[in-house]
Amino acid sequence: MNTQNQSSFWLIMSAIFFGNFLAVLSITTINVTFPVVMDTFGAELSTVQWLMAGSILWLEINFYIEYPNRHFVHIYCG
Repeated sequence: MNTQNQSSFWLIMSAIFFGNFLAVLSITTINVTFPVVMDTFGAELSTVQWLMAGSILWLEINFYIEYPNRHFVHIYCG
């Protein structure tokens, strides 16, 4: 592996690691809001968990609806 390929490999890996960190951070901040949402709406924990899971799923679906022709991750084998 030459220097150019090694450099781009670590750039891609850094972007993937950073994206995973942001995903975990996002889910953690949503989990912190469970008690507040439960108190505000008088809902049970299972209901709030389903609502939050649905909101995360909607964010992901909405991302692909807004950017249908962009390919953000390419995996090359060979």
